[in-house]
Amino acid sequence: MSNSKYLRKLSLCLFSVLDKAGASEYVRKLRQDGRLVEDVLETNLLLFEEREVGIYTFGSACEGTTTPGMNSDVDTMMCFLSMPVFEKEEDFDEYCMEELQEDPNEVEFSYALMLIDDYTPVGFTKLQFVKAEDDDCIITLSKDANGKDVVVNSGMIDAMDHDERNGPAATTLKRPGFSDLDHIPSFRCRKWPTVAEEFFTRERKYGFPSQDVRNDFGKYGIFFVPTGHSESPEKHLQWRLSYSLQERKIMLSLSETQYKCYVLLKMVKEDFVKPVVCGKSLTSYQCKTSMFFCMETTDAAVWVEENLIACFIKCVHLLKRWISKGFVPSYFMPLTNIWKGDACIRQRVVDVLDRVLQDAPGYLFKLRCDRVGIMLKDEFSPTRDEDGLHFTSDNDSNQSTCALQTAKRNLHLAVYNLHYTFLTHVAELTRHLMLNLVEKTDTMAQAIEKHRRLISVSQDTQTLAELSLKPIIDTQNAFRFVLPYVFADLGTHLALSDKLSGHKTISREAIQFLEKGLLSDALSGSLKYATALYALEQYEDCLKLLRNLDANLQSNVISQRICIARDNTTTILVSEDLLNKIIAEEPTLNDVLASHMATCVMFLPTEIELLPRELQYEMFRSCFAETDKLYWFGYVVVDAKILLYYLLYRVHEKLKHDEYRESSFLCMISTLEDDYNLCHFETAMNLIGCIWREKEKPDLAMKAFCNSWTRRPDHNAAKWHVALMCFDYFLANCLRNDAFDRKEAGQIEEKIIYCRVYLSSGDLK
Repeated sequence: MSNSKYLRKLSLCLFSVLDKAGASEYVRKLRQDGRLVEDVLETNLLLFEEREVGIYTFGSACEGTTTPGMNSDVDTMMCFLSMPVFEKEEDFDEYCMEELQEDPNEVEFSYALMLIDDYTPVGFTKLQFVKAEDDDCIITLSKDANGKDVVVNSGMIDAMDHDERNGPAATTLKRPGFSDLDHIPSFRCRKWPTVAEEFFTRERKYGFPSQDVRNDFGKYGIFFVPTGHSESPEKHLQWRLSYSLQERKIMLSLSETQYKCYVLLKMVKEDFVKPVVCGKSLTSYQCKTSMFFCMETTDAAVWVEENLIACFIKCVHLLKRWISKGFVPSYFMPLTNIWKGDACIRQRVVDVLDRVLQDAPGYLFKLRCDRVGIMLKDEFSPTRDEDGLHFTSDNDSNQSTCALQTAKRNLHLAVYNLHYTFLTHVAELTRHLMLNLVEKTDTMAQAIEKHRRLISVSQDTQTLAELSLKPIIDTQNAFRFVLPYVFADLGTHLALSDKLSGHKTISREAIQFLEKGLLSDALSGSLKYATALYALEQYEDCLKLLRNLDANLQSNVISQRICIARDNTTTILVSEDLLNKIIAEEPTLNDVLASHMATCVMFLPTEIELLPRELQYEMFRSCFAETDKLYWFGYVVVDAKILLYYLLYRVHEKLKHDEYRESSFLCMISTLEDDYNLCHFETAMNLIGCIWREKEKPDLAMKAFCNSWTRRPDHNAAKWHVALMCFDYFLANCLRNDAFDRKEAGQIEEKIIYCRVYLSSGDLK
């Protein structure tokens, strides 16, 4: 077999193996969609809170160019939109006239101008600060060599919480086995700078990137990240020009072969360069740059499956040539050198790359990352003879089988985790948005108006995209996750308004919003609807809805922990049924959320009269010296499955279905015992304790309340229930002595329910 034919067959096999290792189109798209949606929601949440910060995720996490075994860093850029940057003063005037429709002389905000002089290396700039008279913007400034006020780059990093400095990033270190999180502060200029004009004018034989893509690049503008040239005396005053948005645009549009080629380059870097070369050496960004230049100088028809290894070799050749000279050009500004290693490190990297080039197939068979090498050996043995037979020992066969099974399991768990962590974060961001929407002192009319306003703003994705500097398609995708939750909340407020107005049924408008809210996830939107039906005493309709939910509640519907601080080390109880379904059917994120995820159900303070009495206690969880503040403080939040069976219990109680009522209670208890992912254990125990109390089982009720209180000593309504249990005991003794009657006792209990807790003063009203 000729060498070229051998490489083509090996390429096809490697293409398939990379899919099994986690570099498939499905996983890639999953990572991309999730990160882009999170960026949009985080940015808009900050804008709604009047904090002008844009969030952008770059690198492998957003591009999808990672696998479970790579453990790639998460690069998050925090762009401070409150201080725009302009290349020259004329650009500021143009921005004011065109974008703001104002006279530049009347605009009152601070901004910065790019300042490039003889002290500034190519690819860097200083930022000259122009402060408005009435602007209280606080920026660390210093005089440069020419006596001009420029922004100091270290001030941005020093103001952030981090464990170590990593170039322009503040790095927060996680536990071993988890990704590091790099926070990169930045400013942004909306226009492409003149110093990088060569990118648009240089000759492109094969038209990469296309003219349309290059036109978009100009609209994106650029970022300025806080790092200076290492050999410059003014490095503390310099900001590196970053073309991260343009780079991300290219990476998101890679063909499958180009995508897998880049993954291969990263695997070689991790497995063969990193273990033998200490310090700053070959980086993922340099690998990416080599591939960009190869794509620019190669016909697109070459980048096909059977040429995967040939394309990989071409990129390695280019890297070797660059590094041997000590100069790796930036793709967007080729005069900028992105190589950082010294001569000794340079030679070591060149030696490794040279060995890889001499026997590329042999090195691919040795890849350890995600067990690619072993799986490749299993599917394409290099010991085949001319008749196609191959000879492997039983030990090799067992090793291959074990590697394949391990890689498959790791991939399946990683994909499952991608769905879970992304959807949990999106639901968490959405709930956080809702928590800031309504205040405790709002009237029902004010709460309804605020919900309508939020819906109107959320549906105007064109304006949101412009304000947040995000693509409109990403903004639209993001708010498809948010709006159903807002619809459900508006529906319950309208239903409660109907109840307070004396109506016996839910209005048509409320029903329309509640029905739209059904799409939020598998349970929570439906349970908001059921709660409204229960509050208006439409018990038969409520029972019908709840029974339908219960009948369709399978083991592959999992609870989402959204009401605790996000922690990448939190253990997730895996649903094997859902895991198998995801792998077999490859559903979208929306599909999994709508059918298989059950977020906690939240009720705002203005919804308190919608709730059954026992849940109303959860609105007042804190008192006196409790200071461990949680962002869901002052709201009722209950796990969806617990609320499902609790409402079923109450509806059956109202309809006098004693047998079904007890069955619902048992389901509630078993859910608490079996569902590890439940977030509000204490709320569930409090509800169970209330039911035991009603059943006149004080010992079991007290045990439930104590278990709840033990699990969460602070911010727990169990304190009220225990107080009532003591009151019951006291009341029983008093009634024996005719101290006061049951009616008076009931009035006292009602007052306890509506106690207002004031943490700041410790007073009770």
